[in-house]
Amino acid sequence: MYKRFFTIILLLNLFLSKKNLLYAQLTHQKTQFSHQDTLRGSLSALRSCFDVKFYDLNIEVNFEQRSIDGWCNIDFILLKPTQQIQIDLFANMLIDSIRYNEQPLAFIRDGNATMINFPMLLYPKQAVNIQVFYRGSPIIAKNAPWDGGFVWRKDKNNQDWLGIACQGTGASLWWPNKDHLSDEPDSMRIAVTVPGAFICYL
Repeated sequence: MYKRFFTIILLLNLFLSKKNLLYAQLTHQKTQFSHQDTLRGSLSALRSCFDVKFYDLNIEVNFEQRSIDGWCNIDFILLKPTQQIQIDLFANMLIDSIRYNEQPLAFIRDGNATMINFPMLLYPKQAVNIQVFYRGSPIIAKNAPWDGGFVWRKDKNNQDWLGIACQGTGASLWWPNKDHLSDEPDSMRIAVTVPGAFICYL
């Protein structure tokens, strides 16, 4: 039975660092960039049109299936008129729905990027809140912390242990966000539900 529920208020730069800004989304330097590199690395019109203020992430961890299931509230302010924005979540993670004012929004997934369409034009200074419901098995780090992903291990007492490495690869490997270092939120809340015998540290 899931008993423990942990809530942490995080400061502005948790998970993201201003160091190595140019290559923060790429594990290695490249001389040629793919379509996906451009979507994640560039500050396109679908990203520069809004400013994220607050993330509210709620997930449940399943150790047996090595998966997570949850949702993320994203609060942002419009900077430019738009009817579409881009958020990021790795392609192996499933988005069940995205909601605005309790109504589902249409969205299109393009690899690790997700384009969200609103039914009306959004205007500058308008405050918007969306909910992204998602689930899946995050990629597993092959050589953490140099390689991004989840680290599922057993301790010396054969107890399950989980760590997350995402500094270089990006937090969108496990939760939906605007994964660009030009826009860090003012704050963030993370709530994690784990099996009763486990403890979560953030």
